[in-house]
Amino acid sequence: MERQVVPNRDNSLNATFSSSHMKTVSQLINQETRQWDKHTLNCLFDRDTVNDIFQIILPSTGKYILRWKPTPKGQFSVKSAYKCIMLDIHGSDNANFPWKYLWKLDLPQKIKHFLWKCMHDCVSVRSKLSRYVSSIPSECPLCNRESETLNHLFVQCDTTKRLWFDLDSNIAGNMSNMNLQEWIANWFAPNSNHGESHRKFVQFVRFAIWEIWNLRCNVVFNNAQVHVNNLITRVNKDISVWIDNSVKILANRSTLSNNKVVTPWSLPDFEYLRGAQSIHGIANDEEQVAALAALSAIRWAKAAAVQKLHLEEDCLNVVNVINGSLGSVDWRNNNVISDCKSLLESFTSWKCIFVHRESNEIANSLAKRARNYRVDEIWNSEFPLWLKSLIRDELNVNLS
Repeated sequence: MERQVVPNRDNSLNATFSSSHMKTVSQLINQETRQWDKHTLNCLFDRDTVNDIFQIILPSTGKYILRWKPTPKGQFSVKSAYKCIMLDIHGSDNANFPWKYLWKLDLPQKIKHFLWKCMHDCVSVRSKLSRYVSSIPSECPLCNRESETLNHLFVQCDTTKRLWFDLDSNIAGNMSNMNLQEWIANWFAPNSNHGESHRKFVQFVRFAIWEIWNLRCNVVFNNAQVHVNNLITRVNKDISVWIDNSVKILANRSTLSNNKVVTPWSLPDFEYLRGAQSIHGIANDEEQVAALAALSAIRWAKAAAVQKLHLEEDCLNVVNVINGSLGSVDWRNNNVISDCKSLLESFTSWKCIFVHRESNEIANSLAKRARNYRVDEIWNSEFPLWLKSLIRDELNVNLS
C-alpha cells in the first residue's frame, strides 16, 4: 500500500495504516458490489483517509486500467514526463505559481508570454547564449561590467536601477531583497494590496519590464543609447494604447452580449415523467458535476421504467462523450461516463442534447438549491409552491 495517492492529499498514505497483506487496490474493493469495502478500509486507515478514498468513483462495469496522472486524459506523453523530471530536478517553486491568473492579466499577449519566460528563466540573456556561441560576450550590454543574467538585467544592473528609480522611485523599494521571479510572484500574493492604485502601479511595472527588454535589445542590435525620458514616454504610450483598445473591445462584447438571444426551454413534445430532483453531492469540477448529474438522471429514469429517454446537459464535453467515445473528458470522469453509457443500453431509445444553462432556469434553480442547502430532495408528483411558481413563470404551465 505504499505510495498510494487519494484525493485531497499531496503525499502518500501514512505508513502506520499499511498492512503487509495488502498489495493491490483491488483488495480494498468488494468485487460483488464493485464498491469500496468499508470494513477493510476502516481497519486500515483513519476516518479522514477513508472519507477521501470514498470520493474516488468506481465504475460499475468495465475493467481497471493504469492512468498517467500528470495529463488530463490520463495518457502518457513525453512532454508531461519531461515536465515531471524538470520539477523534480529544479524543485517546485513555479509549480505553485498562480499561472491561470498570469494568463488572465489585462496585458498584451506578448508581455504575458515574456513574464512566463521570466518565471521559467528561459529568456535569451547573454550568460546563456555565450555558453553555446563563443563570439557572444557574457557582459551585460547596459553596464558592460557584470555577466548578463536575467536577475542582473532587471534587478541588479546599475543602469537598470537608475531606470527603475527614474520611472518610479517606489519600484526600487519593492524590489529590495528579491530576485525577479520572487518579485513577479509577489504581485499575486494573497496578502498583497489589490487596490486600484496598486493595480495601476503593477500594470506600469509589467509594461516597463517589457520596454526595458526592448531597450536592451536595441542596445545590442542597433547600438541605441539609453534615454530614460524616452523609455518613460514609451511605457506610458503603451499603457494608454492598450487601455483604449481594451475599452473598445469591452464595448463590442457588451453589444454582442445585449444582442444575444437565449432560446427558452420548453417541455418535450412527447409523454414525459412528471417529477423533479435536487441532489447534493461532491465533485472535483463542473465537468464531473455534469457527469454525476447525468448518471443520477439515468438511474432515476430506469427505476421509473422509462423506455424513451430524453437527456439534456449544460456541459458540452459530457454531451459529446455520451454521444461518442471516451477521451473528450478528464480521465477521472471516464468511470461515471462508462456507467452512463452502460445504463443507456437498457432503454428502447435515448438521446442526449446540449442546452445552455440560461435556457433552463428550472434546472438551474434546482442545482443552486442542492448546492446551497446541501440536501437531497425528490418530488414525484406533488411539487412545492416555489417550484410550481417557477414552472408557471418559465413555461406558462399551471400544475394542479
